[in-house]
Amino acid sequence: MYDSGIPLHQAFKDKFKTDVFIQMMKDYSILQINTTDKIEMFIKMGVPDWRLEKMPKLYDELITEEEFLIGDGLNKDDLIILKNKSTQLHSICEKLSTFNIKDTFCHADFHDKNILIDTHSLQITIIDLGEVAITYPFFSFLNCLHMAKENFALSNSIYEKIKLECFKPWLEFESQEHLYEILNLMHQCWSIHAFLSEYRVLISIDPTDYANFSKQGRFAEKLRHWIIGDTNAPTK
Repeated sequence: MYDSGIPLHQAFKDKFKTDVFIQMMKDYSILQINTTDKIEMFIKMGVPDWRLEKMPKLYDELITEEEFLIGDGLNKDDLIILKNKSTQLHSICEKLSTFNIKDTFCHADFHDKNILIDTHSLQITIIDLGEVAITYPFFSFLNCLHMAKENFALSNSIYEKIKLECFKPWLEFESQEHLYEILNLMHQCWSIHAFLSEYRVLISIDPTDYANFSKQGRFAEKLRHWIIGDTNAPTK
């Protein structure tokens, strides 16, 4: 395999390089924008369809897996709350669909350990593409920003500066005010996307193999963020 470099996580270990990170996020956004008219092709290839119109139904189906969810650490009261919050997720998805941001290609586990950089040319390569989906573009956007803030202890001021710069490719479609409104909505349901991503891995491999690298309560943890309305949702 051609050597595409080292993970950003490693490259930024001594010093976080704001300009490199921002350029990477802009390039990723442009990739997403350029694939918005090709989503049917991806879906025909078997890429999971998590478009906004599909997510509420996916959620409703997953929360009926009561035995599995209780086995992972939730209780019956939690399940009642999850069912009652179905209407809230429907409303969030309907609201998001009113903006001029379309579902597109999205890396479901997009963060600095799945992005390689050639330290000489600064060429960026995204890996682990087995976890792509067609969904709302800012799920991966938020995940990568959140992980960078956590992994590199970014100050709030640096984080906000980065977020503003990374928004720029999307200003062609929506105002900055609307983009922030979108992010506020997405923070409310971010953990549902994380849950879908985790569940997808579970059903794609042998349960014994999954147990070897996962931990008990991983699904319950994500759903509890949704239950209590915690907008600082967990990542994978």
